[in-house]
Amino acid sequence: MESTYQFLTLVAMLVGGFGWIISWLRSIDRRLNDLETRVTVIETRLGFVERLLEMMGLPIKGILKEKTNP
Repeated sequence: MESTYQFLTLVAMLVGGFGWIISWLRSIDRRLNDLETRVTVIETRLGFVERLLEMMGLPIKGILKEKTNP
């Protein structure tokens, strides 16, 4: 009877541990997606300002680096 309790305790600990790891990895994934969204918004805004400055005739080619795809 005692070994049954030990086995069930072990299984419960393993399930709890894996559940915790999965939730931790999901929170990291959410944080990275939030960061990626923020960076995309900032890049879009900077691009818009850059285009406005170009339309006004300001030379900005040397000021801002050209964007490259990774």
